[in-house]
Amino acid sequence: MKSIEGVEKVEIKVNDGLAILTYKDGAKIDKKLITKKVKEAGFTAGEIKTISKKEKKVSGNKIEISVKGMSCQSCVKRVADALNKIDCVNDVEVDLQGEKATLVCTDATFDKTKFVKAVNDLGFEAALEKKTQKSGQNQTCEKSQKLL
Repeated sequence: MKSIEGVEKVEIKVNDGLAILTYKDGAKIDKKLITKKVKEAGFTAGEIKTISKKEKKVSGNKIEISVKGMSCQSCVKRVADALNKIDCVNDVEVDLQGEKATLVCTDATFDKTKFVKAVNDLGFEAALEKKTQKSGQNQTCEKSQKLL
């Protein structure tokens, strides 16, 4: 898959049956070639969706939470889903190997211990990281392919 022209990164989510291809900005996306490469790898390509992440500006406080006890992508999804349910939360990213979650909170007065509680309620061990920073920078522009 990495040999496809314009592919910058390939992420395989075995439990979800997904391959996510991140393309360089402006690269041509050839769905037939992707299907062919998946078949050559011994798999069957399902629906291919193109998701374009447009440049956006999100303002708020960037929060980092250490998360101990995650062991797989299912854990990552559970943590991300729990945090995304909180009203002021945007741009959740959960890092399995780094044992942390980062997010942007748009409400400066929000009780940040509720983030920790939401993760702890799932059975993980969470704690707020000391540093909190303002977020207002532009997020990166990517194109991704998801094979379902």
